[in-house]
Amino acid sequence: CSAGKYSTGVAEVSEGTCEACPGNSHSDVGSSVVTNCSCNRGYYGEDGESCLECEAGKYKGRNGSDACRVCSAGKYSTGVAEVSEGTCEACPGNSHSDVGSSVVTNCSCNRGYYGEDGESCLECEAGKYKGRNGSDACRVCSAGKYS
Repeated sequence: CSAGKYSTGVAEVSEGTCEACPGNSHSDVGSSVVTNCSCNRGYYGEDGESCLECEAGKYKGRNGSDACRVCSAGKYSTGVAEVSEGTCEACPGNSHSDVGSSVVTNCSCNRGYYGEDGESCLECEAGKYKGRNGSDACRVCSAGKYS
């Protein structure tokens, strides 16, 4: 059988006896069982079964039954069935995200910076502070203190 197909028959004489691998999977030339079919890049699942696309925020660069990998912290990816970590984009300036983030609005401002989720964040002005990550506004220093 050609690549992407398999046949359990013995001494077959026609390509017509070969069956296509399940969805989003492939096999090498001459495959004899459905479990020789493994998931394509960007897809995951068990050998011999239909494969599912990696969700946004994940990718898989190799053929096989490996799980999808997640974009690292500080990055996000909106695409599905991605095949490279290069599809994970850095959050806008002075913001961060958790691992596996799937939209830019998962990126929120770092401590000491303010702004909308998914946008570049600005430094808190002198006399103001922000002690935690997120989209909170900077707070005015209490009387007798400065920043």
